[in-house]
Amino acid sequence: MDSLLHRITRLASNVFSGRHVKHQNHVPVDVLAASIDIEYFRLQLASAGLDSSANDLVALYRYNAASRRLSPNPWFDEDFYRSNHPDVAAAVDAGDFLSGFDHFVHCGIREGRCPNLAFSQQMVGQVVAEAIGNPAQFDQDFYLLHYEIARQFVKSMPMLTPREFFNLYGRRMGHVPHPPERVESGTLAAADKPLWLHGANQELIFAEFDADFYQRSYRQELGDMSPHAHYLHIGRKAGNSPNPAFDEMFYRTFYTDIGRAVACGKLSSGFEHFVLAGRKEGRLPTFDLTRCLEQVLPGLTQPVALTHFLDLERRLRPHRHRLVEGQPRRVWFLVPRLNPDLFFGGYSTLVHLAEAFLARGMPIGFFFFEDIVESFNFFCYRSPHSELARRRKEIALFSAFSEAPFLLGPDDVLIAYSAWQALVAGVYAESLRSKKFVFLVQEHEAVFHGHDSAHFLVAMAYKKPHVALFNSACLEKFFRQQRIGVFEHDKRATNFITFEHVLTKVSPPSQAQLQKRKTRRLVVYARPETHAQRNLTEICLIALRAAVAKNIFGQNFEFIGIGALSGPHHIDLGWGHTLKICTKVDPGAYIEFLQEADIGLSLMYAPHPSLIPYELANAGAIVVTNTFSNRDKRDIQSWSPRLVPVDLSIEDIVAGLQLAVSKMGDLDLRTNPAHTIKSPASWQQVFDDDFIDDMFGHLYGGAVDQAAVDQAVSATVKELHA
Repeated sequence: MDSLLHRITRLASNVFSGRHVKHQNHVPVDVLAASIDIEYFRLQLASAGLDSSANDLVALYRYNAASRRLSPNPWFDEDFYRSNHPDVAAAVDAGDFLSGFDHFVHCGIREGRCPNLAFSQQMVGQVVAEAIGNPAQFDQDFYLLHYEIARQFVKSMPMLTPREFFNLYGRRMGHVPHPPERVESGTLAAADKPLWLHGANQELIFAEFDADFYQRSYRQELGDMSPHAHYLHIGRKAGNSPNPAFDEMFYRTFYTDIGRAVACGKLSSGFEHFVLAGRKEGRLPTFDLTRCLEQVLPGLTQPVALTHFLDLERRLRPHRHRLVEGQPRRVWFLVPRLNPDLFFGGYSTLVHLAEAFLARGMPIGFFFFEDIVESFNFFCYRSPHSELARRRKEIALFSAFSEAPFLLGPDDVLIAYSAWQALVAGVYAESLRSKKFVFLVQEHEAVFHGHDSAHFLVAMAYKKPHVALFNSACLEKFFRQQRIGVFEHDKRATNFITFEHVLTKVSPPSQAQLQKRKTRRLVVYARPETHAQRNLTEICLIALRAAVAKNIFGQNFEFIGIGALSGPHHIDLGWGHTLKICTKVDPGAYIEFLQEADIGLSLMYAPHPSLIPYELANAGAIVVTNTFSNRDKRDIQSWSPRLVPVDLSIEDIVAGLQLAVSKMGDLDLRTNPAHTIKSPASWQQVFDDDFIDDMFGHLYGGAVDQAAVDQAVSATVKELHA
């Protein structure tokens, strides 16, 4: 009968854990306490950022919901147990049990459920012995001596006896409950050889045993024993190798699963496994540096630099070109490709700049370095309303895959989209009257690479004579501070133009709309692809999981990621929360995403601050974003009080998220127009006549020659009609 104390304990558990526990198994309640490893649990709490200083950690486990997500015993994995036993997860959610561990110690262990992944991997799938009901048929001393896993498990889980462990788990791991009976004197005793060396297995092993090799290698150990007998009785246990083509200790130590299986008695030796299965599995019999490294880290030994250098060399080599005197001026945009599906802020800027030259009446062209000229048709298909698509017949196209030379006029203008095109533009510019090209600097592109050859070449691009177009004052500040590019020799250099990116036009919801929201939304700028690693998607996920574990958000939050090129992807954040990462969306849907955000998380481990934090803030969200060498917390806060600046540490990001949650209810902060981040009204305002005149002034020392422009337009019209 349930005691009053037991009922009171359950009621207290209900109150402190925030859920109703319907019933507990009738196993005495101290089973849970006896199975909690206090020191291990304390370490788990500390690593999860939870209070580990409490004196009574058993009470903490019972009454603190966050602590029950952790595993309080080294033999138990809470996440593994719940995910592999959906009925248990459902029972915990329904309040039938405090946790998966609570279920395991009261029920699951008696049902033979596996408490962790490594434990389940010990199951051989074949039961070699029947369950032992009569204690006299079970040799406990023998069993605990030969099976380390049993000895340690029953020590950690005292509700089981060694015999019960054998019946529930051991016999499914290939254990035997007692030594086999000995046979008549003078023959090999069954107790001296394991069950697995009976019959065909022994024949297979000794078919590859090299007695001469064994005699030479272990002469001092043999005594009066034959090589075969010594190996069977002593050598295989000691780690001796049976032939020169197999290294027993290499096999056991390199393949740790084999080493564990031998140690716990599941295998007689590594050689046994190799003969029966390892060879078919492609396992190595002896040490080989290259093959060993490849099995640990596939691809590590591949000499990629010996082939990669050819690609880098190709990028450095300019396409065959020729200067044509008297050819009318054209503005060439040097780009990898022009695919709208890959467009983020940088490509959008380039398209608007190209449209500005078209509006001014200047002939333009696109030089594709990684695509053929026909690819422009796809751009026009995907962007039918673009001015470039509408006036496609006026645009010259050239591809690096063309067999014809690239024809340049002496007054042509070259605008490089990225550092890779800048490397080649620098060569072409030597033939031009200006001797310079225009570099659309949208990031310090060296951050895209490790400290490798590509990093070296990208850094080299900024040394080419050019006019820099910085797409933010923040980025200009970085180049000036670090003395890169146009500032390398003079921090006061003026051979640049700085402009600000046009932000998406978005306004926050009204205070009334915000008050009506029952579900709160956190929007993460999540770009999980390799090309966007500077957005630190992994760090966002780690910080979010840490914040969820600290119960910063509560239960009324949903988590949405935007910016991916594939998806949707669903990431478990713990405690019943999931982050759904969505693909890029059209502008209208993007604005809806922004306006539905209550909190934003957008990181950028690079000099450019990104645009997403600004646009989320302008939509009324409280946005967590990081500092960098060219933007400290004061800089970020000066842009808008809706921005929560954090340093680059997990702890500070989590603290920033907590601060954002506390600010989320400040309706005036979220809706007051005074807190909007200013940006140009349109791209026409950014790339106006003054901008173009300024660019030509930096190239030629004066404003653009309109007569030359008119001449170029006239020549282009004649060329088209011809």
